Amino acid sequence: MSSTTTRPPEPETGPSPLDVEPCGRAAGGGRRPLGRPFPEPAVEKIRGPKLAALWLTLMAAAWAVMIGAGYGFYVLVSGSLL
Repeated sequence: MSSTTTRPPEPETGPSPLDVEPCGRAAGGGRRPLGRPFPEPAVEKIRGPKLAALWLTLMAAAWAVMIGAGYGFYVLVSGSLL
C-alpha cells in the first residue's frame, strides 16, 4: 500500500542523532557526537512470589474499582428514578 504526503521530503543534511552507533561513532563515518552514550539500564525482573503478589494486588484493585464504579452508577440511577 502506498502513502502520500502533503509536504515534499526535506533534504538530508547528514547523519541524524538517531543514526549514532552504540560505540559513539556516527553511522555515516562522521564526527563523534558530544558527550557519552547512556549506558544500558540494569533491569531486574520480578519473578516468583513477588510477581504473583503483584498480579493478585493489581487484580484486586481492578475489581475494587469496578465494584465501586458499579455501585456509584447504581446509586445515581436509583436516585434519579425516585
